[in-house]
Amino acid sequence: MSSGKIKGESKISMIPVFQISENKSQPRKNFNREDIRYLARSIELNGILQPLIVRDVSPFEYELISGERRLRAAVMAGFSFVPCIILHCSEHQSAVYTLIENVQREDLSYFEQAEAIHKLIKEYGFSVEKASKQIGKSEVSVRNKLNLLKFSEEERKLLIDNELSERYATVLMKIKNTDIRKNVLNKVIDNNLNLFDTEELVERVTDSDNNKNNPRHRIVIKDIRLFYNTINKAVSTMRQSGINATEEKTETDEFVEYRIRITK
Repeated sequence: MSSGKIKGESKISMIPVFQISENKSQPRKNFNREDIRYLARSIELNGILQPLIVRDVSPFEYELISGERRLRAAVMAGFSFVPCIILHCSEHQSAVYTLIENVQREDLSYFEQAEAIHKLIKEYGFSVEKASKQIGKSEVSVRNKLNLLKFSEEERKLLIDNELSERYATVLMKIKNTDIRKNVLNKVIDNNLNLFDTEELVERVTDSDNNKNNPRHRIVIKDIRLFYNTINKAVSTMRQSGINATEEKTETDEFVEYRIRITK
């Protein structure tokens, strides 16, 4: 991705809000109105501490690259002008910047992140390797997110509305049959199953469906789960001892990657 040039080396300009249009490549589809209201109150008290980033379309028209929540909150707070950094770049570059900036945000839903990554690859020619480097995630994590796009719209809504995390979604995606997967998802929701119980349920379903003649597979899975529990216990013990440790598990059809990070 070629870099754009920022006017006056990050010079901040006050731009009327009516001159700023939304970016068509914005991956976020839903904005929590209550969150925007809280942000608006903060802006009323403290102002906008972090400038928005826009690109100049014409002398009196700008396209938003970064900061849509701040823009919405500023409008709600009654601001007529907002501080902006003006980026000189093409429409193509603007779209890429917007997708990358948004996919790095933790408050974007995992399906919105997946859609943004998919768009970078399909519409803007990124490889999985390049996308992973640009957004600061491992290739395994990127492939796992893309795999989540196999969920139907109905399944996605159930997962998000019931606040089931990406780890739930990754586990459920092991079920290839869509009808069976949806039934299991509904069972997880109806019975308020935790992640461990969900993994057990998915394991039973996939064993029954795909491994009837392969009992060795079931034994291997059980053994691996013992190692997971050992790793989780070790990380928990480190945290209790005051060591800042985090773990991240990502899975593909071929392997499991378990990453532990300890702050020096």
